[in-house]
Amino acid sequence: MFPTKASKILALSTALITVLSTSTYTSAQANTLNKSTISKAGRVATPGINTLLSGKGAPKSTTGIDGDFYIDTSKMNIYGPKVNGKWPAAVSMKGTAGTNGTNGTNGLTGATGAKGTSTTGSDGAPGLPGPSGPSGPSGPAGPAGSGSPGATGSAGSNGASGSNGTNGTNGLPGSIGNTGPKGETGTVGLTGPAGSSAVVVIDLTTLGGGVDWGLSSSSPTEVSSNPFGNLQPNKNYRFTIIVTGTVNRTGFDTLPVGSVVTLNGAGSVLNFSTHYGHGNVSSATYVSTYSFSFIHEGTVSVSDSVSSLVVSVIDGGGWSAGFSTFAFGISAKAFIQLA
Repeated sequence: MFPTKASKILALSTALITVLSTSTYTSAQANTLNKSTISKAGRVATPGINTLLSGKGAPKSTTGIDGDFYIDTSKMNIYGPKVNGKWPAAVSMKGTAGTNGTNGTNGLTGATGAKGTSTTGSDGAPGLPGPSGPSGPSGPAGPAGSGSPGATGSAGSNGASGSNGTNGTNGLPGSIGNTGPKGETGTVGLTGPAGSSAVVVIDLTTLGGGVDWGLSSSSPTEVSSNPFGNLQPNKNYRFTIIVTGTVNRTGFDTLPVGSVVTLNGAGSVLNFSTHYGHGNVSSATYVSTYSFSFIHEGTVSVSDSVSSLVVSVIDGGGWSAGFSTFAFGISAKAFIQLA
């Protein structure tokens, strides 16, 4: 029987088309069931279990086989399923960019400092006068006239100039004035947008099992993953969970099969949508081999306690009885980051 502690979406396959359903759930909601399919996918050459590949950058044409999916972890794009040896166009798994933060308030203006004062240094004392130079020699006396006065002798040459006196000492420097007032603080620049958080990639395991799931029951039942995510209190997260598998059963496209995401954590809120698709190979030799996938995308608002997620695959009619893990193989991978 289906658990009632968490809400569920059951995707029933009826034709080769895709239906997208979006819902909001908490841990107390009732079961729900949606019926949807997508275009044909899966292997076209040899039987086997399809897989979800990942790497940095777009996949090469030689990567994977028909029916596989591929995650570009550098740009968070998903490709798949691969058909006729070609990868379809990428689909982005990124959320919308966060809004800019509010501007910070301007800092207060610093107080004005006291006005500085200055004084002029006093003049230095005048230098002492230099000594007088010596007097020049007297000119020779003119010859005595004979009766009349003789001509006046020529004037003697000037004596040499005395040497300059030494310079007086310089006056002492005046004291330094006080520091002037501080200028106003400039405005704070705008806060840049928040960057994206790192994406955590988790290979999901089943309760009591490993990464390769199996489902076999003669009555309606489901196989669930171990709890994952370790979602911290009072934080918001976004996630993408991809469940893929193969089943060797004629008429699989008419059987009830589904997948659901549930949340462990009182008061936390889960919102998600689910994409479902399946298809069988075209070769008459492998006409009973089908591949299928579920892609769950959504957000979690965590309350005051640590929360975790669980994903399951549902057999809605007990048609998987007697299947081995190879005949009904399932695997799942989760991508989680802070919103």
